[in-house]
Amino acid sequence: MRVISVEKHYPGKLQSLPSKPAQNKIFVKGSNFLETKSMARSSRRSNITGMEENTLAILESTEAKDSQDANDDRIAFLEAVQAASIIPENGTAPTCKMYEAVFQILRIGTSLELMMSSYELLNELDKRFPRVYVSEASSDGSHELVVVDEAWSPFFLGSNVACSERKAGGEISSGPLDFSCFTLLIQELVEVVNGTKVKAIDTKHLRNMLLFQYLVSVLEGDFIPHNIVYEETINWALLRESLLNMLLVYAHHSSFEPC
Repeated sequence: MRVISVEKHYPGKLQSLPSKPAQNKIFVKGSNFLETKSMARSSRRSNITGMEENTLAILESTEAKDSQDANDDRIAFLEAVQAASIIPENGTAPTCKMYEAVFQILRIGTSLELMMSSYELLNELDKRFPRVYVSEASSDGSHELVVVDEAWSPFFLGSNVACSERKAGGEISSGPLDFSCFTLLIQELVEVVNGTKVKAIDTKHLRNMLLFQYLVSVLEGDFIPHNIVYEETINWALLRESLLNMLLVYAHHSSFEPC
């Protein structure tokens, strides 16, 4: 067993590893040139980068606004990401900045449409472009754990300084969550369930519920492939490197004060 780290997203949790580069060439009938799959991927990546620049510029100009026009721009952005990455059979994974923008919409969205659209899109993207997955069985029946290099994650497993700074400002930012902010989210949900904070569930708490459900699905999607290969190899390092375990280790060693 070995852990493979790849630089590109390969859709599907069970998928064969890419063949040799020489086999990726496509002959175009009636033409005098060969077009490679890598060239096609490069072209699609250029298109997605161009879309990132255009759409994120619009989102940045309306980031602090809560008008109908601003919300329409956010909906248009979500639809553009879906059209480029989900609908086409050979869709390209969004850039990290685009992932962050979708996640931001989920975290700050004030309308039910924005919350549900961003939540559903994030789940669709995770299914189409998993960060971690198990390869198809090899000739001897064994599997390999494939980890996508540089994949965006909603978790930040660094220091909790950022969360402390956000506490002072009275707001939690829309970026990736460190452990202390993840804990704060859980505490707020517990208070809602116990009825100690609010008498009725409002938009903010519905948003927090969707956010928590998404984060749980991310942890699950990361842990299951690690566990599948671990059960075959009994290699503890596989579980140790899972996102869930790193989160728990960080919680154990951190001396933070909940923000």
